[in-house]
Formats: sequence, C-alpha cells, structure tokens
Amino acid sequence: MIASINGFIIFCLIFTSAYFLGLLTFLADNEKEKCDMTYMFEVPRYVRISNNFEKHFPKYALYYYDEGAPHTSTPKFRGMPVLFIPGNAGSYKQVRSLASVALRKAMSGRLPFHFDYFALDMNEELTGLSGIFLNDQLDYVNRSLHLILTLYKNQKYAPTSVILFGHSMGGVIARKLAQMPSSPVQIVVTLASPHKRSPIILDEHISSFYDNVKDPIRENITFISLSGGYGDFLVPSTLTDSKDNSSLYAITTHVPLVWVPADHTQIMWCKQIVLALTRCLFDCVDPRRRQISDSSEYRKRIFEHHLLEHSGTNAKFREKYYNKVNLEENAKWIEKLPRQYSVRFLNGVRDLQWYMVRLVDDVKHEMLTVVGLNLEIVDWIFACNAYIPKNTYKICEDGMHLTHLSTIDPSARYKRRSLTINLHDLKNNYTDELSHVVFKVAPTKEPVVYHVDVYNRADRTIHFKLPNWSDLWMKTIIKETAGNAIRYEIHLSELTHIVQSFLVYLRPFKCSKDSHHSTLSLVVPWGNENSHKHVTEGDRDPFHIRLYNSKPNGTVDSAILRLTLDPNCRYEVRIQRSIRGTLNQMARFYTPLLIVNISTVILLILKTQLQSLGSEKGCTSFFSALKNGTKPYYVLGSAKLGTAILSYATFSKFLPVSNWHVMKEDGIDFFLLPYIMYLISIGVLWVFASLVTVWITLCESTIHKMFLKFLTKTVPFTIIWSEYMVEALQKIPVLVSTAIICISYSACGGLALALGTIFYFLKLTQMSQEFIEETVFTVIKRFIVKCRRGKTKMELGNKETISEHTNKEEKDEVSACSNPGDENDVKDLKNDDCNVDTKSSHSKKEELINSQANFDQTRDIGSVASPTTKESIDKKLSPPSAISFHGVMFLIWVLATIINLPTLATWARNYRYSASLHPDPSFLPGFLLSVCTIPLWQFEMPNIRKKWYVETSYLINTIAVIGLIYAPIYIYRLNYLLSAVVVIVVLHQVLAPVTSAASSKDTQDEELEKYDIIKTKLE
Repeated sequence: MIASINGFIIFCLIFTSAYFLGLLTFLADNEKEKCDMTYMFEVPRYVRISNNFEKHFPKYALYYYDEGAPHTSTPKFRGMPVLFIPGNAGSYKQVRSLASVALRKAMSGRLPFHFDYFALDMNEELTGLSGIFLNDQLDYVNRSLHLILTLYKNQKYAPTSVILFGHSMGGVIARKLAQMPSSPVQIVVTLASPHKRSPIILDEHISSFYDNVKDPIRENITFISLSGGYGDFLVPSTLTDSKDNSSLYAITTHVPLVWVPADHTQIMWCKQIVLALTRCLFDCVDPRRRQISDSSEYRKRIFEHHLLEHSGTNAKFREKYYNKVNLEENAKWIEKLPRQYSVRFLNGVRDLQWYMVRLVDDVKHEMLTVVGLNLEIVDWIFACNAYIPKNTYKICEDGMHLTHLSTIDPSARYKRRSLTINLHDLKNNYTDELSHVVFKVAPTKEPVVYHVDVYNRADRTIHFKLPNWSDLWMKTIIKETAGNAIRYEIHLSELTHIVQSFLVYLRPFKCSKDSHHSTLSLVVPWGNENSHKHVTEGDRDPFHIRLYNSKPNGTVDSAILRLTLDPNCRYEVRIQRSIRGTLNQMARFYTPLLIVNISTVILLILKTQLQSLGSEKGCTSFFSALKNGTKPYYVLGSAKLGTAILSYATFSKFLPVSNWHVMKEDGIDFFLLPYIMYLISIGVLWVFASLVTVWITLCESTIHKMFLKFLTKTVPFTIIWSEYMVEALQKIPVLVSTAIICISYSACGGLALALGTIFYFLKLTQMSQEFIEETVFTVIKRFIVKCRRGKTKMELGNKETISEHTNKEEKDEVSACSNPGDENDVKDLKNDDCNVDTKSSHSKKEELINSQANFDQTRDIGSVASPTTKESIDKKLSPPSAISFHGVMFLIWVLATIINLPTLATWARNYRYSASLHPDPSFLPGFLLSVCTIPLWQFEMPNIRKKWYVETSYLINTIAVIGLIYAPIYIYRLNYLLSAVVVIVVLHQVLAPVTSAASSKDTQDEELEKYDIIKTKLE
C-alpha cells in the first residue's frame, strides 16, 4: 500500500484533502439561528376527509387542519381552500405552521374571511431520490383538488380554485398541476423545490417526470418559488428557479422583513417567512367576493410587493401614490444647508416638522439618500414645489408621493426605511415643477432618527477589480470613507461564478459614539438573490460574498456591494479571496459529480488489470493499477472531445444531451472542473481502499463476528447454526446466487444487490484471510533464512582461520620430510610419517574445499540467485490475482448498490402495501448482476490463459468515457453501464478461448494426470 504512493497519488491526495476541508466548511456553514419559531395557540387536529378514490390509492390520505376542541359534527367549510403538498419524506403535519398563523391572523384581525388548510399524507415517500410514485402522487393531488372544491358547493361565492403550497418535491408536483389545463389552481407557492431537476437523479422515472414538467405555466396562474439560500444543504439554489417568465423567484435572504437563510425544513416553519406569505394571501383576497382575486396581474403585484420590494405601504392602495397629497402648512418647516446631517429625536417629537432638501443643478447635489429609524408613520417622504412664502423662507402646499419608492431595509436594531433617488432626474423628468424633497417628522413618544446624505454618484461609486486566484493578500477598496457618508456602491464586475468566494472587512474608526450600525448588502441585478450583513460594535465579522447563481450570458449589469454606513463613524473597506469559501462552494455544488468520477476510476483500474492479464503477468494489484493506470490525460480528453462532437445538432437529434453541456447552460461549469473532480475521486478511492485494507487485515475476525451477530438477529438461528450456514454458503455460492436472482425478480433488485454486497464482502474477507496467513508465513520464513545465512557466515570465518593454521603446519612437515638424514632407519621412519601426514593433509584440504563450496552455494542464494528468489517471495507477499480482480468487481457491485439504495428504501416503505415493487428501476441491474454471480463466485477467476483481454479492456475504457459524458448528473445511467461492465467481464471469462500455449500445456498436464492414474491402478 505504501509502495503504491508516487507523485501522482500525492498530488491527488492534496486535492482530496482540500475537498474534505471544503466539505467540513460546508457542513459548518450555518449562520446563527435567525428564524423565529412559529407555535400553535391551541392543540392542532387533523381531520381525515373521506373520498371515493381511496381504494385506488390506499397509501395516501387527505386531511383538514383545525385547532381546539374536536367538533361533534362534520366541520363546515366557508373559507378559501389551501392545499399543502409535502415533499421528500415529508409529513402532512408540516402544514401546521402555515395554517395556524393564517387562522390566528383572521381571528385577531376579525376579518370576514379566512383560509381553510388541507394537507396530503403521501406515506412519507422518498420522492426526492426515487420517482417511482411521482405520477401516482400527481394523480392523487389532482383528484383531491376537485374533491376539496365539492366541499364548498353550497356557498354563495363558492371558490373555483385551490391555493397550492408545495414543499420540496411537492412543489414540483404543484408546478405540473399549474401546467395542466384541467387543474383548478390560481396561486402556487413552492418552498425549496428543485424545479430544474432533482439534486441527484438516481432513476429514470424521476428524469422522465422532469421532462414532462418543462412545459410553460399557464398565464393566469401566479407562481412563486422561494429558496432558503445557503442554509439549505439538500437543494442548491441553482435548482430552485423555474426560469418561467410568469413565475416569481426569490431567495429568503432577499425577502423584505425576512432577510434570513433557512434550511430545507426551516423554510416551512420560519416565522418571518410564514408571516410574509400569509400577508400575501390576505392581500390577494377580493373583499367583495371574499375570494382570491381573479386578476393575475394584481396577485403578482401583491407578491412582488411583499417578497421583492417592500416600501412599507399597503399594496392594495398603491394607486393613491400617483396622486398629489396636501401637505400641512402649519407645521414647522426646516431647510438645512449641509449636504450631510442627522436629525435625532431621542425623546420623541411633540409637533409636526418638515425637513427640506433643495434640488440644485450641481454635480455634488446629484443623489440623495435618506434613512429613517423607528418610523411609525407610513407616508413619510415627498417631492414638492416650495412657492408659498412663510417668514423668511418658502414652503409647499401639496406634494408628490415618494414613499412608494422607498424600501424597508434590513437592520440589527430598530426598523429602518430608506430612499435613494437621483435629484437631477427627479427635477428634469417630471412635468410639475419641483424644488424640494421633504420628509416628515410626525409627533411620537418613541425615539426617531433621520440621516441625510447628498452626494455625487461618481464620488461614491467604485469599480473594483477582484483579486485573481493566485492573489491571496488582502486588498484595500476604500482607505477612509467621507465624513458623515451613508451610501457607497462598489461594482464587482468579475464576480460572475458560483465558485468565487470573498471576505469583505468593514472596519469602523473615528467613531463619535460607542454604538454604531452599518449594513453591507450584495445586490444581484440578474436575480432576487440579495444578501446582507450587519456590522455593529458587537459584531465585526467579515461579510462572506458569493453568488447563489452564476451570472447569465448576455447580462450587462454587474453585482454591487452596497454599503449603508453609520454617519457617526468613518470606515475602511478591505477584501480578500477566501480559499475555504471556494472549497465550500465546490463541496456544495459539485459533490454529486464524485459518483461518476469514482466509477470511472474503478473502471480504469479494471482496464489496467485486464491488460496485465493479457500480457500474462498476472492481475495487477489494486493500488498499482490506481497508481499507473488512472492518469486523466486520455480519458478526460476523450470525454471532452466526445462532448464537443455530440453537442452538434446532427447528434443531438437522436442522442441525449451531454451532461457537461447541461451544466454549461446552468452556468456551473468551468474549464478545470472535470480534472479537479477526477483527481479528488482518485484520492477518495485511495483513502477508502487503504482504510478497508487495514480494517480487513487487522479486524478480519471482528468482521465475521459482526456479521454473525447481524445474522442471529435477523434469522432465528443460534450463533453455531449461523456459522454452519455461512460456511455452507461460502462452499456452495450457487445457492446464494439462486436466492438473490429470485429476490430480484419477486421483490426488488435493490434488495438483491444489497444481499449480494454482504455475501461478496464475506467472500473477499475469506480470501484475504488465507492470503494474510500465507503472507505471515512467508515473512517468518524469510526472517529464518536471513538468520541462518548470518550463522553460516560466522562458521565459515572460523573454518578459514583453522585452514590457515593447518596450511602452516603442513608446510613445516613437508620441509621436515624433504631434509636428508644420516641414518637409514631414521629416514625410513620419517618417510612413513611423512606419507601418513601427507594423506591426512590432503583429506583436510578436501574438507575445506567442500565447506567453501557449501558457503559459496549459500552465498549464491543471497546474491547470484537472489533476483529469482526475491521475485518469488515478493510474488507471495503481493495479493494474488483473485483478490485483486474480485476486489475491483466488488467495488463495481458496491457502486451499483449505492445507486439503487433509494429504490430499496422505497420498496421497504411500500412493503406493507405490496411485497414487490412496480415499477422497479433496480430490477435490470439487480437481475443481471445476480445472474453473473453464478460463474463469478463459483469458478476461479481471473483465468490468465484466456484470449482477448486487451480487446475487453478497450471496451471497458469506452464505457468509462461514455459514463463521463452522460452520467455526471443523470447518475442512474451508471446502473446500466456498470451492469454492462460486469456482464462483459464475466462473459469473457466464461466464453473466451484459451491461448495456444495454454492449450498445449493443458494437454501435457492431462497426459501426466492420466499416467499417474494408470500407474496408481497398476500398483
């Protein structure tokens, strides 16, 4: 495992570490809980409404929401019907926040009309992950709409339509109903609904349902889509815009009087959001008929007023703001000369006062920003012509409304209303002669503050070039703001993509008071996606600026960083690129792409193993194949080229659109994206395989114990019987194959895949256990050989010393024998002794030669013959071909199982209504893979003697490229590609012919075997 690390793997691990850092940042990217909780004033009750189509839909039910003590009789319906459609794994009880607030508003306001809330029980089906029952839900909702209207048939002004609230996938169903001409719908409000496509598409049924939802919404329908922004981890904001001309789309951080993000479930009970939507519904009512207005333009104007630009006025009476209003002449009229000043009434105001701002043809008097704090009045600012003399100045008699042009601003304390207007345009574009803008200070006991700022737009508008990717240093945008300045605008023309992330630091200094308040707002002109951040004496955290959607092609206007400052301070504005924020965005928007990239890497590993088998070198280990066979150059280059070719109209007529083309249209693609995600997937796979290898090596027995515990809890057997059963199944795997084939046909393909995963894992652990035992034995044997080699060297050293001493004595004896003597008998005696000694010396010499030969032979084992010996030992230490091959096949099986897990969960939830799942998108992969297990688990694979390994590897590589082109978004297509890979490999192992060399060798082996049999019989 360690030996498999090279520079390429280290490079991938760096990207993987950065991705996991971004993932952790993404999971921790939740602001303080700013949503207030809604609550019920009385005990909620859910009254089931019976219908005549329940027998067709036994899983579903229709409920009416009520509060208080239960009624003895059937409830009477006299309001306006509202139907709530829950989303993915949603409950009908989630209607309580919307219904309770609407009920309380009608009662507290003593209004002559109210809303009746209904909710649907959809069996908490996983419609966000599996689209099997989406059409059933659509049919049931449509029938429920007509049933609800029949409950009001005896009213004088009976409703002709039902208001729809849809959460998550319930909103997608509501959108489809808004397209159907027969559905009685006028207003549709969707909350956190993925209108473009599901965040992760795991079966073809959800894909086909979205294909049918692409039709335009009917013109007379008011369609609203709200997204929770970055608080929603499940549905990215890029998927919530329906892109329909008649629809209204907004992020909750943009909505006036809300300005907070919301997660996927918070958006249903967040008090600020519920109140805003309830105000919209009540303002849409025609008071004469006590029903929703039939004018779609009026309804849309109401929703735009409450959800986009709230001026603090009543949208019902907007026409009056185009008429002149009489100004009170007896009030106190004040005109101050400074261009920037503040008016503070901390103890309230006794008398009515008018403050005047003169319209002057001066560059420095171009723009006006007025901010009012804690105003109790609605109409507060006007434009007029001062021509009536009073004392030493002139006052206005009547004026023109400007209040409807003002906005309610986000604030950490006190309510704030502001107006920013071009004074030169105001003076030149209106037919009436205007001389002043006046704002009203009405009598009140509450503290009131006004800030006035007159300035030249060019002095307060800054076009700033954002730091590039390599520039991580902090940059200064404004070193020091002007004294008493309120408004600045910083244009960020390079802020165009969702991956970009920056931190803006607003540092106050030279403050005249300890308490101060300023607001930073990111204004996005191409969508209702503004976000805000307050800077106070207790909160100086940076403002994280990023986009919810990339800038569309052809859009001229750029994003604007708007500063609303406290005139008591001066400020320094700095900006810095956020690496962690960029990684956060990568993890948020692109994590689903890892599935197809990981599958591509696994297929390339399999391709490398097949090529090594074709060269008769055995099956390459997983880590070696990952290191050497997964370079991105060819596979990603082929995918890019294929995407470019398939984008031509000639191919798009009869082939699906490339997923990368879809991402490009959505504005979420960029050049390095496929390379980054591919490198991350290699690192993820390496880490995963390393952990599994270590776990199996160290905890193999623990794995078996865990499985046996699971088996004893699910099957009424003892542990001993469970062990026997596991051993029997491992020895006869065809029984398991037959069982999962039957399960895939009679129950669910996902269940067959899950059971097959468990058995395949046990089979791998058994193979690994045998390999580990053999490896340990080989290592011990290697250690003993080394020890013996060292001992032999020591003995040889001692023998060399003895040899030198013997040679010396031999020389002395030879010299003594060669000296002539005087006496013959002495000479004969010496000759005899010399002959004897000479023979003994020759025998000793032969002994030394033999021992030297033995040492040389021992030394050759470690030196001359070492390559062969080491190669054989290393071969024993490396995983055998069977483990490497089955390990990759197991990973392919696991991927197929993961893709089909939502189908398995849907089958389990639907089991009490039906033992089998129809339709079953997991049937084909489950059935094919189950059939393949018969040869895969029964026979010894891989067979190195087979032909066509290289050709099969090319086919696997082609499938990997097809997956990269067509399956990054539509992940369910991997189901069929992975199944095809397993089928191809198994068919090759079963049907491919053997090589000629292997055939001759097999013939020799058969002849030897026959000879041994005959010899045994004769003996």
